[in-house]
Amino acid sequence: IQYFPQNVIDLTDRKIITIDSNGTQVFDDAISFQINSNGTFELGIYLADLTAIETGSFYDKYALNQFETIYAERKAMQMLPDEILQKFSLNKGRHYAMAFIFTFNSRYELIKCQINKALINVSNNFSHVDIAESLANSDSDTYLMIKIL
Repeated sequence: IQYFPQNVIDLTDRKIITIDSNGTQVFDDAISFQINSNGTFELGIYLADLTAIETGSFYDKYALNQFETIYAERKAMQMLPDEILQKFSLNKGRHYAMAFIFTFNSRYELIKCQINKALINVSNNFSHVDIAESLANSDSDTYLMIKIL
């Protein structure tokens, strides 16, 4: 396993999407799926890269005090202030992220795991409803994208 290498890898050629609840404003994770020519396949999980927040800074201390995002029935108490969350949100477009790439063989056995800082290109931000509706409608563009994934 590679852990936080110095170089950022370019993964902008992958089809990467987010899937979150309706009304989500901050997208902190994304996924991809790729079948390789040698018969292996890769599952990519991407997390918003917050490592640019300096240790000991106001935002670092704020996050340490809040510790986690708390979801109440009608409101979320975010771990970080909104302006920081929006800066790192994986909205449609290019972003830096932590990439966790898991490679499996044709028997679904994990054969490789990589962890890297990466430049990614999020192609779509979907809601759970978008995904459910598109899976029910095989003529939709979303269905085709999910099928490709």
